[in-house]
Amino acid sequence: ASARSEQNPYLIDDFEGPTALQGWRSYSNPAAPAAGGGLALGPGHRDRGAALTYRLPCEPRTRCGAYAEALWSAPPSLPKRRNPAISLWIRFSPEVDAFLVAKDSSGQTLRFPIPAGSIEHPQAGDWRYVIVPLAAKGASGIKGRLAEIGILVQARIQATVQGTVSFDDVL
Repeated sequence: ASARSEQNPYLIDDFEGPTALQGWRSYSNPAAPAAGGGLALGPGHRDRGAALTYRLPCEPRTRCGAYAEALWSAPPSLPKRRNPAISLWIRFSPEVDAFLVAKDSSGQTLRFPIPAGSIEHPQAGDWRYVIVPLAAKGASGIKGRLAEIGILVQARIQATVQGTVSFDDVL
C-alpha cells in the first residue's frame, strides 16, 4: 500500500521558461551596508536554477549580522494548505548557514535551518534535496496563508565570506 497525498504540489518555481525568477527579489541586511548580494538565473540541479550571490562582511571578535536573501512573494491565489512544506534542491558553501524563511499572512516570520550535509549528500556544497515542514506541532508553525518564502545565508565563521547559493525546483 502506498500513502497518497490529498494535496497536489504547488510549483513555486523551476526557473525554466519566460517567467523564471518572476516574483523573486534579492535583499541584504541594511544594518550591514558592505553586505551585498544579487539574484540571477544560473546552473540548476537540472537545466536552470536560481543563483544568489553574496558578500557577507564579518570582522573577528564582532557580532556578525550580515546576510543575503532571495525572497519570493506568494500570489493571492496561492492555496492554503494543511501541514504545508517547501521542498527544493539546494547547494551552498560550508562557510555559510542557510535557512528557509517563511512569512505568513499574520506577519510572523520563521527561520528553518537547512543542514549543510546529510547522510545521502555528506559533502557540503553538493546538490541535495530538502523538505522543510512549515507546520510544527505547537506554536512554532506558520499561521494562516503563506505570504513569502526566502533562502537566507549568513556567515558561519567570523570572516568575510562570499560565494553563491544555488537552488532549484521549489515546490
